[in-house]
Amino acid sequence: MNLEGEIQMIWEFDKGNNPLFTYPKYIASNSKGNVGVVDWLSDAGNGRVVILSPTGGILNIYDGQPEAEISLFGGIVSTKEDNFIVNDAVSHILHILNSDGEYVCRFDTTSIGIKLPCCLAFSESGKLYIGSVNMEEQPNLFGLTYSGC
Repeated sequence: MNLEGEIQMIWEFDKGNNPLFTYPKYIASNSKGNVGVVDWLSDAGNGRVVILSPTGGILNIYDGQPEAEISLFGGIVSTKEDNFIVNDAVSHILHILNSDGEYVCRFDTTSIGIKLPCCLAFSESGKLYIGSVNMEEQPNLFGLTYSGC
């Protein structure tokens, strides 16, 4: 949708006329026009990230790495470098994907004291904000300066 409210593109089915998504939960786009969609496959939050091209083709479907089975995909954001960051709240992991949705690396947020990262956002200045909900503590919001992705 553009700023005037006009629909620009609809993604619903793949080339085989199969539904692209089960439960599209979060969405982000990068400056290349690629769109990352966190698609939950059940109400429990286990799912995948579908990366679409500006023309609607599937660039990649990411469901985690063998050593990092996804427990609960949460938010997704795009970096200035056009990479995507998606969080896994239960595993305390940020998955870094390139602009086409291919795995680059992962980051364990507990290494900097962040447990259960549940949502992500960037400020205009480029600071990454991570919302955290820990049932034993108060909810927290962390502001981070990042580099390299």
